[in-house]
Amino acid sequence: MSPSLAPGSLFTLYGERMAASMDQAGSFPLPTTLAGTKVLVNAVEAPLLYVSETQINGQVPYGIATGRGGFIVRTGVGLTDSIPVDLLETAPELFLFGDDQAIALNSDFTLNTPDNPAEQGSKVSVFFSGQGPVDPPVASGRPAPFSPLSHVVDAPGAEVGDVDAKVFFMGLTPGFAGLAQADLEVPTGLFRQLPIRLSIGGVESGKLGFISVKE
Repeated sequence: MSPSLAPGSLFTLYGERMAASMDQAGSFPLPTTLAGTKVLVNAVEAPLLYVSETQINGQVPYGIATGRGGFIVRTGVGLTDSIPVDLLETAPELFLFGDDQAIALNSDFTLNTPDNPAEQGSKVSVFFSGQGPVDPPVASGRPAPFSPLSHVVDAPGAEVGDVDAKVFFMGLTPGFAGLAQADLEVPTGLFRQLPIRLSIGGVESGKLGFISVKE
């Protein structure tokens, strides 16, 4: 089964001899070549964040057609075979750490962990990618603006602990390329490790993540 990504999503590729050396982007707009390596998504050069011999981090370019697609890595010694991917209009995926903890900030901007849980009824910011179209639009490889905020076009939704959660904002994280966040209200009456799921335009996030909430 091929992975699903949306235009504007962040991606990671793993392999061997993917770059001549380690290199990372130092400014915006993100470059399309690092250490002699390019990544083509449906023949369009992708903005790159990081490359090494075994890993590439980048952004799926905006404007490419949805449907069946593929990645090709081009280095100084040649091209890889096409790596298949399904390109969807939206394909939200939570960023996780550890086994299944969602990368989220509590209302005081500290990292949400089991040792630092959120208050019931407070706001948390959960980070993800695959947001799809946004308004105002942001060019590939460019950082999202601080004002006005760039929000998702399709209807946002969220569940925390299998309960619908209020969404204050869902869109691109200001100052970053391809990174998105959902600012949510933690439901009251629920606590400890709670599953969280996002949706955009009815498309739900695939991987299930958890946030920690005080009793």
